[in-house]
Amino acid sequence: MRIDRLRFVLSWTLIVLFVTTTALVLFLTFGYRWSADRGIFIYTGSATIKSNPRTVDIFLDGKKVPNGMLNIINQSMHVAGIQPGEHFIRVEAAGFKPWEKKISVGSGISTEFWNIILPRQEYPMETISTDRYEQAFPSPDGATILFSGTEGERIFINALDKISGESTLVFESDRYRFSDNTLENIELSWSDQERILVPVTDDRGATILIIDRETGETTDIRDIAPITAPSFARWHPTDERAFFVLSGDSDLYVIRPKESLPEKRAVLLSSGISAYDLSQRYLYTLEAETGIVYRSAYGNEEEFGPDPITPPIESILGAETPVLTVYDERRVAVYDLHGKGILYNDDGGRNPAMISLGDAVEGVQFSDDGKKLLFYSENEISVAFTRDWEVQPVRSSGDVLQIARFSSPLSSAQWTEDYEHILFGIGGEVKIAELDHRDRRQMETLIPIPTGSTLVQALSSFGEDRIYLLTRNDQGDASFSFITFPEETGIFVR
Repeated sequence: MRIDRLRFVLSWTLIVLFVTTTALVLFLTFGYRWSADRGIFIYTGSATIKSNPRTVDIFLDGKKVPNGMLNIINQSMHVAGIQPGEHFIRVEAAGFKPWEKKISVGSGISTEFWNIILPRQEYPMETISTDRYEQAFPSPDGATILFSGTEGERIFINALDKISGESTLVFESDRYRFSDNTLENIELSWSDQERILVPVTDDRGATILIIDRETGETTDIRDIAPITAPSFARWHPTDERAFFVLSGDSDLYVIRPKESLPEKRAVLLSSGISAYDLSQRYLYTLEAETGIVYRSAYGNEEEFGPDPITPPIESILGAETPVLTVYDERRVAVYDLHGKGILYNDDGGRNPAMISLGDAVEGVQFSDDGKKLLFYSENEISVAFTRDWEVQPVRSSGDVLQIARFSSPLSSAQWTEDYEHILFGIGGEVKIAELDHRDRRQMETLIPIPTGSTLVQALSSFGEDRIYLLTRNDQGDASFSFITFPEETGIFVR
């Protein structure tokens, strides 16, 4: 009898322990934690962190989170079991600047940080080329960089092959001067990078030079086409024989220098055009009189028939030098260096189609998916959202965020590869700022420019994980260098 009673007690004890343990495991699995202060189980939250570099230490409220408590999910780190409320989180890695924020954690919710970048404490810089350079122009395929420079009365263009490191003289002249219009660029042909369009001036005014790197031949556009004050020349994306050019009379031409018939070398496409932009499929034009943007498919110029894609953009009427930047027919930015900037954003009618970009915009850049537009003026950087952004922190179409405002003038601003950070030059530094405005916006110096030198350009090369820098010293000598940024994070990289 006594043995049976012991068996009975033991069996029920084991059952109670099993049920209690199972319930406790389930409570822990579903995020419940015991609160000694309140004497109850609390439904906890969590934090998800994806960083560059990948290998980091995470501190929560000053205490390091043990590696055994970190779950690796989707190449990110997940910290579970965080009590609801405000906490301080810090991400560190040896040799890198830390990232930290005050975060708010809710019950059953993961607070996510998908785009954390820790800049290095110091970046080793490798110099590629030195000369009296003034500007750098990467080729469409990124393999070649053209440098324009001036030495006395002589102007020159060098081509740098980034693979071989070889630099060759492409063009030099003491007759011409480079255009001082900051909106015009030297352009390499899309297909072979062998032909170059160069905006210059001489005693007769503005013109475009066509340089053939293979033959060494240089042609002044005025010698093959009767165009007044040609400017803003750009290669045709689908016809390697042709390029577009605007005249001083606001006429848009397509030019084919090698055509045997003179009347086919310059074909007038449209009149009254104040700006244009190109994509792989379409030509976009801004009509000066109405402020309407039109879209035309490439094809027979004799049947050129543009279709309107925007209503009249009245604030751009009368602009001295408007710039047109198009992502697609529903996302169009127009700005004037001396006037206003406007984003036409058709997101299905949920928000106003016209978004003000403010005054004196100096540059704009759409993200690769078209959901964001970076724009900046002399002292301010901002981002407009063209579509709803459902990744934390959530943002809505039509939202405009001021990223930073400075007392000193900016030299440039551009997206980084994740399109959640902005790279910009100011004073003697190249900096990076995140879009995430929760708690505070992290902003760090990547590269201090050496004393006695100024930053001319900073160029991101996403495919190489590099930032190229063109700097000039007080004597006018330039240095073209690069740093590796961001860190490599491939599947075999720790």
